[in-house]
Amino acid sequence: MTSGEALLETPIADLVLLRGGAPSQLCFRESSSNTVTIMHETDSNPALQCKSCGYFLIITDPEYTDTECVVCKAPMPAGVSSCPKCGWTYKED
Repeated sequence: MTSGEALLETPIADLVLLRGGAPSQLCFRESSSNTVTIMHETDSNPALQCKSCGYFLIITDPEYTDTECVVCKAPMPAGVSSCPKCGWTYKED
């Protein structure tokens, strides 16, 4: 996983062209990188929330199923917290 920050952003062009409520977008920005748009204000994506730690996962891949690794799509057996193929884990270090 890559660390960064999630933010709500309104593009400057939208602020200039629209008078009033310009649409916002949910973005992710790595510390030394450009901003990536995750979803726009009118979008709706499936999501998961961990009831233990409160973390959220927004599903942006329409082919994703909850039995697959979110990184490499390998099958994830029930009850495991890390991917048997790539090692991605739900647990925080």
